[in-house]
Amino acid sequence: MKIALHNTFFGQEVAETELARRIAVAARCLGWEAIEVATSDQIISLQPDFVLALHFRTPKLTGLPTYGCLWNPPSFMEQAPEFVRNVLSYDAYLTSSEGTSQWVRDLLRRTAKRTFFAPFYTSCPRGRWRSPSLDSPRLVYFGTNWDGSRYQELFRELATLPFFDVYGPSGRWGHAAVAYRGPLPFDGESVLDVLNRSGAGLCLHRPEHREAGIPSPRIFEIAASGAVAICQRHVFIEEKFGDAVLYLDEELGPAQMAAQIAERFKWIGEDREKAEAMSQRAHAIFEREFSLETLLEEIGRQHRELVNTKGLSKSARARSQGHVQAVVRTGRRSPAKLSRALASIANQTYPDLSVLIVKDGPQDIEYALGSCRPGSKVEVIQVPPDNPRSTNLWLGLNAARGEFVANLDDDDVWLPNHLATLVPLVAGDRKTALAYSGAVRRLEQDSPDAPALPAEAASLVYHDHFDRERLFSIKNYIASNAWVVRQELVREAGDDPRLDVWEDLLLLLRFAQVTDFAFSGEVTAQYFHRTSLTDNAVFLPADAWEAAANRIRQMIWKPTAELEVQR
Repeated sequence: MKIALHNTFFGQEVAETELARRIAVAARCLGWEAIEVATSDQIISLQPDFVLALHFRTPKLTGLPTYGCLWNPPSFMEQAPEFVRNVLSYDAYLTSSEGTSQWVRDLLRRTAKRTFFAPFYTSCPRGRWRSPSLDSPRLVYFGTNWDGSRYQELFRELATLPFFDVYGPSGRWGHAAVAYRGPLPFDGESVLDVLNRSGAGLCLHRPEHREAGIPSPRIFEIAASGAVAICQRHVFIEEKFGDAVLYLDEELGPAQMAAQIAERFKWIGEDREKAEAMSQRAHAIFEREFSLETLLEEIGRQHRELVNTKGLSKSARARSQGHVQAVVRTGRRSPAKLSRALASIANQTYPDLSVLIVKDGPQDIEYALGSCRPGSKVEVIQVPPDNPRSTNLWLGLNAARGEFVANLDDDDVWLPNHLATLVPLVAGDRKTALAYSGAVRRLEQDSPDAPALPAEAASLVYHDHFDRERLFSIKNYIASNAWVVRQELVREAGDDPRLDVWEDLLLLLRFAQVTDFAFSGEVTAQYFHRTSLTDNAVFLPADAWEAAANRIRQMIWKPTAELEVQR
C-alpha cells in the first residue's frame, strides 16, 4: 500500500510535519510506503493508493482517493466557507471524535456521497514498553505553540519549577523563560525518547478541543513513550485511559494549576512502583487501540472496499443504467488537448458511453481519436469556425441520442468515476434530471511567455450544494464539464441563444426552471485555466461579460436588484 501525505505546511515546523514523519514510520512497520508531499502534481507523479489530507486547508485535488484527517474541532473548520468546501470534497473522513463525525454527516445529508468514517488520531507508531526514568525525573511539555497565547500565565508559573522542561520551535516560547530547552528534530521519534528519559509528560488542551472531545497529540506521545501522564480532564482521556493517567482538577487558576502539577509530579517520584504500573497500563491501552499501525490497518481495510463501491478502482466497472453520450466541443487548440479529454472519457469506470465531437475548425483530429476507448462509437460533426460558442453546444446537445447526455470541452477532463457517480443520481424514476459534481481548476502554461505557475497549480473552485437563487443571480458554481442530464431535459434548452460567454450558465438556468439538481458531493471533474491570453474566455473584456449577463437576465426574465456579476 502506498500513501501520499498531503501536507499544506510542508517544510514548516508544525504538528502536521511531525505527524507525517510518524505516519511514515508506522507505514514501514506495516510494509507500506507513506511519502510526504507538498502539491497535487507530486501526488499525480507518485500515483499512491490513497491520499491523506493532513489539514482541512487541503481539499481533494486529484482523481485519487483522498481522505481527510479531521483532528481539528468543527469550530475551526467553520471559520471560512472554503474550509467547509474542502471537507465536503473528501472521499472519506478520518475523525478524532464522534462529534466531528456527526458534524460531517450533517454536511453530507444533501448529497448521495459514498464514503466511510474511521477513527484517526494525532498518535504515534507502536513500540515495546520502556520503563520511564524515574530516578531523577523531569516533567516535559512539547508544542509548536502555533497560536502563541495558549496558557501563557500557566507556563510562566511552571517555569519557576526546577524540574519543568519545554521543547518546541525557537521563537515561540519566550513566556517559558528558563524552562525552554530548545527545538527537537521533526523525525517521528525524538519526542518519545526525550519523554522516556524524562519520566513524566504534561498534557493540556485548548478549550475548543476539550469541547469537541478531540484529544491532543500529547496523550499519545506520553503513553507511547512509557512516561507517566499528568493531564487536564478531557472526556476522551477519561473514557479511554481511565486511571492510567494522573488528572488535574477543573477550573484552576494558573498558580493553583501549577501547584497541583507540582503535587502530581512529586507523587510520581515518591511512589515509583505505582507510577510505573500506571505507565504500563497507559502503554497497553495505546498499543491496543491507538497506535498508528492499528489505525492505518482499519483505514486500509475500508479503503479496499470503498474504491470498488465508488468506482475509484481501475478494475471496478459500474453497472450500466443507460447509454451516456459525451458532447465534446473542440476549439482551435492543439489536438493534444482533445486527446487528453478523450482519454479521460476512455478511463471512465462507467461502461456504456459514446462520444459526439463538435469539430470547430480545420485541425486534424485523427491522432486524438486514438485515445478513445477501443470499440466505442465516435461521431464527428463539422461546424463553421465562426459559430458562437453556444451554437456549437446546442448543435451537440440536439444531436446527442444517449439516454443521458454530458458535456466535456476538449481542454477539460473527467476523473475516472465521474459518470459512475452521477448517472445513478438521474437514472430511472429519480426526481431530478440533472446531477453535478465538484470540479478542480488546474492552471497550465501553453506559451513560453505565459506567467509562471504557482507551486500548487490546482484549486477546488466548484463544490457547492444546489442553490437555485444563487444560480439565478448569475453566480455560477457548477463547472461546464461537471454535469449529466437525462435526454428528455435537453429539449428544455430551447433555441440557441448565440452567446460567446456564459452559454453554459444559461443552459443550466433553463434546466433549473424545470428541475432540481442533485449534487453528488464528489470531486469528479477538472478544467484547465491557461495563464496565456490566447484562448481563455475569462480574459475577454468585462463589458462582454456584462452584455452577456444582461441578455441572460432578459432571456430568463427574472427581475433582480442590482445584478452582481461574477466571472
